Amino acid sequence: MKYINSRRAANAVFHKAEPLETNGDFVEWWGPACGARLDLANASVSEAEKPEPWWPLCPKTKCFGPNKKGE
Repeated sequence: MKYINSRRAANAVFHKAEPLETNGDFVEWWGPACGARLDLANASVSEAEKPEPWWPLCPKTKCFGPNKKGE
């Protein structure tokens, strides 16, 4: 699973990442599943099987809200 967060925001949370723009099989841009507005030029995409316990997670339903903990 891929996660995206803003590297510059002091209150950045991790979002579940989904492809925004693809070029064949290659994903060029990732964005938050919940549709939050991020400065994608200053966002980082991480890949992990599940979120690390210390990551602050987005509380919106499409990311990690109720019943969607990324596990």
